[in-house]
Amino acid sequence: MNKGWNLLCYRLADIAYALSVHRRWFVWLVVLLTGLVTLNYANGNVKSWAELDWVDIAGEGSSVVMVVIWLVLILSIRAPGRTTSYFAAGIIGMIIALSQDLIDEFIRLQSYTIIGSIMEYMFFGLGLTTYAFWQWRKEQQALTSYLLLRQKMNNRNPLVTEGVRLPGVDYLHQALLQQAKAAISQKQPQRWRQTWLLVLDMQQSERFVHELGSDEATRLNIALSELLLISVRPQDLVCHYAAQRYVVMLEATDEIVAARLQQHLQQQLSQFSFCTSAGELAALTWQTKLVPGGEARSPQKAVRQLIDAAMDFPHESGGSMPQYRWQHDQ
Repeated sequence: MNKGWNLLCYRLADIAYALSVHRRWFVWLVVLLTGLVTLNYANGNVKSWAELDWVDIAGEGSSVVMVVIWLVLILSIRAPGRTTSYFAAGIIGMIIALSQDLIDEFIRLQSYTIIGSIMEYMFFGLGLTTYAFWQWRKEQQALTSYLLLRQKMNNRNPLVTEGVRLPGVDYLHQALLQQAKAAISQKQPQRWRQTWLLVLDMQQSERFVHELGSDEATRLNIALSELLLISVRPQDLVCHYAAQRYVVMLEATDEIVAARLQQHLQQQLSQFSFCTSAGELAALTWQTKLVPGGEARSPQKAVRQLIDAAMDFPHESGGSMPQYRWQHDQ
């Protein structure tokens, strides 16, 4: 119960933080609704309790609530910008029109054609919202084009979180398990022996995160993900294991080719310098390990042995030199 409540509180706090950059739209909404109620009250008469139609009130009130939820949801996932402004203005126009219908159930206007008809005119809100959806469609087309190009670059890797992250170790485990099952069931041990894991580990990554913080570490992971994807073969699977450690699964690859790919990725990573937000260049040092698939009686045991061997890196000595350095512009 406490876990579920804490998760709910976290989600609500996250939404509130995302909405904080759009607070001006909620201010406008409150001002417009206050003005609408004031105009209706000043130009009409409040209905008696017997005149209220609670079925209409429930239906029109729920419509207002649902459209307000639309506004909250859209603003909670979008950054400020022109398209977001069109969405906000259009939905607020719809809220005002629906609110006028709801107010009519409580207040009878004396000059309805002047206030009520204008306020209930929903075309303005619907028009802006429709235009916002058209602009959003253009954004999605551009994003889809990028993702399709990235998928062509390496169609083995699934796109995770808008294509900026690599799959995790669970996905690697499933891919290895399927490969092992296929090799063992078909009695082709040579096929499993030609499966390799290439492990790439950034040395002293804990010190990097401690000195620069988690935000820079996230930026580094995204940059490394892109670098690895453009450096491997299309049929290779690249996974993020933990921190700044990555695993590349090489299928149907003989030892010579696997060693060549290890040298290639080692060179690519050693030549990469990460630029921090402060403009400093961090030259990183990597250790790599190439682990071949072996023979085992069961696929599960084969996968476990392979992953355990891949993750068993030798510890660095305490007197080793720092494994990355800062390069300042002269």
